[in-house]
Amino acid sequence: MTSYAGLWRQVEGRLNAAYGLLRADAPEVATSVEPTVRDWLEHNELGLALDTLLDVAGDARSMVRRRFWEELLVAALRMGLERQFLRIADRITDLEPPVFAPVGLHMCVYCDFNGAIESDRYSLDSVGTALDFARARRIPVSQQTLTLYDYDSADDGGPTWLMAEAVILEHEPLGLVAQVNPLSFRSTAR
Repeated sequence: MTSYAGLWRQVEGRLNAAYGLLRADAPEVATSVEPTVRDWLEHNELGLALDTLLDVAGDARSMVRRRFWEELLVAALRMGLERQFLRIADRITDLEPPVFAPVGLHMCVYCDFNGAIESDRYSLDSVGTALDFARARRIPVSQQTLTLYDYDSADDGGPTWLMAEAVILEHEPLGLVAQVNPLSFRSTAR
């Protein structure tokens, strides 16, 4: 049996963060669903908790800040819930254009290269990553090839992009991760 305990903890953290933002921005809306959301989270029904937050926030859309939607977006991405992921992406009205156009056939996706989880493996649990997948209107799948990028600086302090080729793999405790080809790292001026 596969265990994704690390992934579920990450998703639960994102859902709790989103609920906290809802409570701060629209307290009456949050109070109306608190018992339901707490019950879903206590019973590890993370998809149902996401659906509840997504549905109730639709009514309070003008009251909640963008960060609420970003937290839900990452949670949906990490759970692989494409329908909810696209619904949330549609609610982020000021979604900027992608930083990079596809390189060849590869989609370009943000990755924090400072956050390696193992040698040459990186988490896909960041808002920047989720936003790039939202711009492309797709969720990651195992064996998908990507070009990853991160903000960096040259030895002289000038801004650069750090880039590398990667393949998405299943990682038992954390779900999908990016396996980087270490020979593909390169830096280019911004």
